Amino acid sequence: MDERLISQILEDSKTDKTPFLDAIRQLRNLGVWGYRVDVNSHSLIVFDQNASFIQIRTQNVLIQRQFIRQKIIDAIRFRQNLKLSYKEFMIQIGESGVFDYVVDIAGKKVIYRGLFEQYEEKMVV
Repeated sequence: MDERLISQILEDSKTDKTPFLDAIRQLRNLGVWGYRVDVNSHSLIVFDQNASFIQIRTQNVLIQRQFIRQKIIDAIRFRQNLKLSYKEFMIQIGESGVFDYVVDIAGKKVIYRGLFEQYEEKMVV
């Protein structure tokens, strides 16, 4: 995997230079199967069929224990419509009980995971 190129694609998506689904297509074309983001620490693990690497981000977000599904869905929709920055999105999903999310490119879905619950969103790629 080309760590530098993958990092740039993810950064461009995070800063709204590249729409999320376009970034997903680019990552898929590079052989990326998915990635996991820890909401609290912003650590990121990208994986393919053979290897993975970790990219560390530094921002702590308070994670609530209660999983509030509708707040998560609302935050996703606001982010999709560019009404929230990535940073604001991470804060809102943390406040809604999400401790991490997994972007499963091969499975065409994103899984937002809380302590005892999860919410799965399909991707049209």
